[in-house]
Amino acid sequence: MEHAPKINKVEVRTLQMADYRQLSQSFTRVYSDGSDVFWTREQIKKLITIFPEGQVVTVVDDKIVGCALSIIVDYDKVKNDHTYAFVTGNETFNTHNPKGNILYGIEVFIHPDYRGLRLARRMYDYRKELCESLNLKAIMFGGRIPNYHKYADTMRPKEYIDKVRKREIYDPVLTFQISNDFHVRKVMTNYLPNDEESKHYATLLQLDNIYYQPTPEIVSTKTTVRVGLVQWQMRPYKGLDDVFEQVEFFVDAVSDYKSDFILFPEYFNAPLMAKFNHMSESEAIRELAKYTDEMLNRFINLAISYNINIITGSMPLIKDDGLYNVGFLCRRDGSYETYEKVHITPDEAKSWGLSGGKMVQTFETDCAKIGVLICYDVEFPELSRIMADQGMQILFVPFLTDTQNAYSRVRVCAQARAIENECFVVIAGSVGNLPRVHNMDIQYAQSGVFTPCDFAFPTDGKRAEATPNTEMILVSDVDLDLLNELQIGGKLWNDYQEPQLQTAINTLKRCTPLERAYFNRFFTFISKEQILSKTGGSNDASHGFAGNWHIPLHEKLEAGNILTGLTIQEKQSSGPGKGYDLIELHIPTQDEDFLPNFRTGDMVILYAYKEEPDMRKQILMKGNILELQPDRMTLVLRNGQQNKDIIGGKEEVFAVEHDFSDTSANNGFRGLYAFLSAQADRKELLLGVRPPAQLEGVKLNGDYGRFNELILKEKQAKDYFLLVGPPGTGKTSCALRFMVEEALSEPDTSILLLSYTNRAVDEICAMLTDSGIADRTPFIRIGNELSCDKRFVPYLLKYSLDDCPKLTDTQQKMARTRIFVRTTTAINTRLNLFTLKHFQLAIIDEASQILEPDLIGILSARHPQHNAIDKFVLVGDYKQLPAIAQQSAEEAAVTDLLLRNIGLEDCRNSLFERLYKSSPDTCRSILHKQGRMHPAIAEFPNQTFYYREQLESVPLPHQLEGTPYEAGLTPQDTIDQLLLERRMVFIPAEAPDHLTCSDKTNPNEARIVATLLGHIYRLTESRFDPNRTVGVIVPYRNQIAMIRKEIARLQLPALQDISIDTVERYQGSQRDIIIYSFTIQNFSQLNFLTANTFQEGNFLIDRKLNVALTRARKQLLLTGNPHILGANITFYKLMEYIRLHNGYLETDALSFCRGDFTLPSYRKNWEVADDTYSLPAHFKQIFSELIAPPAQLEENETHYSEATAYGRSDYRTLPEEMSPSDFCQAYNYFYMRKQYAAAQALFTGSGNWQHDLIRKVSGRVVFCDLSCEAGASGLAFADVCRSLPHLDLTYTGIYPMQEMGETAEAFFRSPAYKHIQANWYPRLSAVPAAFWQAHAVLTELVIFNLSSLFDRIAPRDARDLALQINQLVHARPLNHYVLVYRDDAGPCMHNHSYTAFCNHLSAELKPLQPQMPLFGKIHCEPTEGVPVSQEFLYEIRTN
Repeated sequence: MEHAPKINKVEVRTLQMADYRQLSQSFTRVYSDGSDVFWTREQIKKLITIFPEGQVVTVVDDKIVGCALSIIVDYDKVKNDHTYAFVTGNETFNTHNPKGNILYGIEVFIHPDYRGLRLARRMYDYRKELCESLNLKAIMFGGRIPNYHKYADTMRPKEYIDKVRKREIYDPVLTFQISNDFHVRKVMTNYLPNDEESKHYATLLQLDNIYYQPTPEIVSTKTTVRVGLVQWQMRPYKGLDDVFEQVEFFVDAVSDYKSDFILFPEYFNAPLMAKFNHMSESEAIRELAKYTDEMLNRFINLAISYNINIITGSMPLIKDDGLYNVGFLCRRDGSYETYEKVHITPDEAKSWGLSGGKMVQTFETDCAKIGVLICYDVEFPELSRIMADQGMQILFVPFLTDTQNAYSRVRVCAQARAIENECFVVIAGSVGNLPRVHNMDIQYAQSGVFTPCDFAFPTDGKRAEATPNTEMILVSDVDLDLLNELQIGGKLWNDYQEPQLQTAINTLKRCTPLERAYFNRFFTFISKEQILSKTGGSNDASHGFAGNWHIPLHEKLEAGNILTGLTIQEKQSSGPGKGYDLIELHIPTQDEDFLPNFRTGDMVILYAYKEEPDMRKQILMKGNILELQPDRMTLVLRNGQQNKDIIGGKEEVFAVEHDFSDTSANNGFRGLYAFLSAQADRKELLLGVRPPAQLEGVKLNGDYGRFNELILKEKQAKDYFLLVGPPGTGKTSCALRFMVEEALSEPDTSILLLSYTNRAVDEICAMLTDSGIADRTPFIRIGNELSCDKRFVPYLLKYSLDDCPKLTDTQQKMARTRIFVRTTTAINTRLNLFTLKHFQLAIIDEASQILEPDLIGILSARHPQHNAIDKFVLVGDYKQLPAIAQQSAEEAAVTDLLLRNIGLEDCRNSLFERLYKSSPDTCRSILHKQGRMHPAIAEFPNQTFYYREQLESVPLPHQLEGTPYEAGLTPQDTIDQLLLERRMVFIPAEAPDHLTCSDKTNPNEARIVATLLGHIYRLTESRFDPNRTVGVIVPYRNQIAMIRKEIARLQLPALQDISIDTVERYQGSQRDIIIYSFTIQNFSQLNFLTANTFQEGNFLIDRKLNVALTRARKQLLLTGNPHILGANITFYKLMEYIRLHNGYLETDALSFCRGDFTLPSYRKNWEVADDTYSLPAHFKQIFSELIAPPAQLEENETHYSEATAYGRSDYRTLPEEMSPSDFCQAYNYFYMRKQYAAAQALFTGSGNWQHDLIRKVSGRVVFCDLSCEAGASGLAFADVCRSLPHLDLTYTGIYPMQEMGETAEAFFRSPAYKHIQANWYPRLSAVPAAFWQAHAVLTELVIFNLSSLFDRIAPRDARDLALQINQLVHARPLNHYVLVYRDDAGPCMHNHSYTAFCNHLSAELKPLQPQMPLFGKIHCEPTEGVPVSQEFLYEIRTN
């Protein structure tokens, strides 16, 4: 290793010409690789001359060891792609501009002997100081990425830069620059053409000067701009010279008036098409386009010659084989820009074949920032709005209209654009006739200059107008200062905008650091949610609303996101004054594989079309789906039409696509601001700074039975109360009802009842009416008829106020009404209710489904100077589905310590969850009695998701029934027998072989579901109720359509009305029988299915699965692919639970639908019975001595199964209530016998390989046991090999936890196994090298047992294990090696990690048989109530 040179003195100073000799020596050393990068004396001299302070050297002990060279350039020259040659003027440095604003680095180097001493950083620090002292905007330069060539084959530059930024890859240049606070602005190509190491890429690096202050111009910017308009007369011309003779005449005339701009009309060169009149219209326009390049050059020359900015109107341009309507801004400095017509007219498309452009931008000129919209484009407000946001001051509109009607559209819209964008609008058109040019026969125009309509401008908004239909020029001045005054003055600003803005600013200024951090984090979160809902994000753009515009029709059809060919059957009005807003549409028969992705309640867009549906070109009507059937759909329009003919006729064809609403985001923003404006004590309470207070001595006025304790606790909470209501616990029907009754027992108490969905609000209304509360205390429901159950329409606000003719009557009625019911979304949009009404209590149901920003505004509302709500009660269950959010966990994570300290760690979590985890027990409670699920269904979620809560049955009558159906029914086939005798069932459904439709469907599962529904209907026909009897849950909408198709084949009309929906829509609902079709076909979809999962202590809470399972009252039927589902531990446990309760069918979809399967009927606890497996007597004896049954096994069997993860425990997270030794006892009691039996079956049933190999090594065997077992496989191997002579067996156990190792040691020390040499280690790497060396002197057989392992370790751990085994195999090649893999889960196996293991395993370790892995069988003893056999998967590899 070379030692760093000894340094006495380091100095950074400016470069002098006297330094050149030393500098050149360093150059020679640095660039000794033969490259031609070498600065000449003349170049250095010029740099020192033009910018002496920008050239510095590092001097160490009077020796120049480093250099940094710089120039100043203008930001606009280097902000985009450029090359080193460009920025240095081919190394002439003519590009240096003392008036520029960027310090551009052109060279930095350090002598090789002095690298690693952080000397370069000193020169960068000098540059930073220089940048600040010269008041430059930033430091920029092009940086090489010299290590990129090593990774160019596997990643793009962007990925490489990301990995360098994350320190996963080291790059000598980029790593240094990033550590020096530079950021990568963009990636450039061919920056240094000879840079092979960087593969010709470079990074544009930038360090911003935070102290930069833009320097004001010495000469004041021109504020009065003179514009000239040409109202062009269409006349015949012989050629282009004739046209430009006329053009130059107008330019000359207008420039004589010292005009800054001249505007020509659209297609003013159309007379040149006369010579092509013999051609078709589309051919003629393309001939005209051939003049465009020449015309541009001539306009550029005229702009320079006459010192005027020319807007060339428009002309056709052929680009990339497409024809476009474009124009040019030719500046008087010789530069030019192109603008395009975005919206072409139907006639342009039909007659000429034009395409619409894509550019919408403003242009900087020497006197104003301008925009240009060609004719029809001015009729679309969003284009000018975009330009106004970019600072546009003048909008130019060249147009061409044939009639006064068409002209009026352009003119009126141009004036509208001037008013709404507060800018000047200049329009110019053509007049006259062209009888010999098709499509250009007549023209009508009246050019003009329009202004906003405020006090500083003309009252009618007209600055100047030309004479209609007469050739002329119009010259007018516009004062840009008036625009500035308009935008920061006037009545609108002074009386409304400025006070509101100042109030908002002051509110933000008064925030505490915590409040500001809270506001900022959620503002960012809501903004991103809004963007993702529109764009869909980078992962799947089809999910965003923008997909309606940019996704091709065939993709929309494939995804089922458009319905086409619809025709109107009927138009009706939903009520007085509503207009025609109910539209019934006929849906034609679709292709067999078409699966619509629509359901009742969806927001949609309806529009008519002629050839191909394209909403961009049509008038749109927005509404919601009121009813949806396979052959018809009913929509309710948001804005009904008084004239029904406007909607469309029966002969027209319509399409329906999905719509989007900004309401949620707007409510969130509004709520955040309301929070900042709230009372200080309320903000402190919501942020957890102030603990909730209690009211001591408060007593109940009523008697509520077993709910007395809960209602008293709620009443004693002064600020808020939190109630967890698990599924079926009666939180609405009982708890919420009694809270309302107790609150009403206090005089003058007003109550606000809220919930997230209209369905839940209807349930609250039902509770109020069914309990008699509404009779004693009438309530008002805020909403509309279409979102309200018909039973509660009379309670709607509009009908409740029918007897209030005056405003004072209305105020008095609202003051007298004590109960208001509403959705949180509806009240967020009408927070002004709180200015009229003060509430002593607000109860919010489904609070765990509401994002925090959507609730915070309601709870922060004021009336008018104090809190609008005195106390609030939040009811929810954070173990059920949360609020819907688009962002991932990483995107929604909270990193600010201020916020994390109040429990805010994930923006997607609800306020209910955050408060519940941090609140004292005095203001929170849990409901424990559930009256929904039969105990046989409740047991699994109770042990897996609600172990701490321990839900109990009430019990209600249906929870005591012995069968899910009426007694006395006789089964007609095996499926009937299954339904009558089993509560929970799992039916395996393989993925389809040839899937022609979406992977969000599974036709095999759809057939299973339809088969089940047919049998359920037959068994319940006499009392079948589609809203109560059965419901189907699926993860994807497409599967809904597929199941509907299968149901249609049954020809049972009653089944058409059953609910088939996603888990999200089912939350809060229940059915006697629930069928859950998991649908998924690949492992990647598991992420979607398990997205709402979180860890609570030792328990993994899958919210989505929890909701699905707990919707069923009497029976739960599941179907899915066990191989896919088994990769997730929770689904694996569910399938194992059902298997242990005789509900798991060993069949396939086809056999099941035919009823060709055997119903399992095994005795309880058969797996742990002594007579189940054929085990040696000595093993049974030792097992009975060492492994005792867990305490209270009969009562707690499911708990022990859950605690041991049904045999798939990873030993990392043990149950809190069990000691490690108790856990090991339970685990081995449940699974060790099966593990032994499986290993025994494997070693005896997989051929004679072990006998042959053992003979070859003269009996010397090392059995290295890496399994998650207590030696079961090793014991089985020892017993199988007992008959072999001269066996010298060494057992090496790698135990998953110490207690398991101790159990294995106890077995091997027993008399039956003590002849075996045995030792134990905590991990494979802990086995001493001396051990392996001792077993490599002579050839030995080394067996690595990998059983019961890979379904509980991560792929990364599996990869590391493979590398360790490779190392052992390669280090001692004399030995024979065998790897034994076994998974006892059979079809529910999880082999991801084993696949990763094999991918990294040495190629010499090959499967014993090419068809491996194979299924083996554990043959059980022929005993009644025990299966004949069980499957396990195995593979044997050897060298």
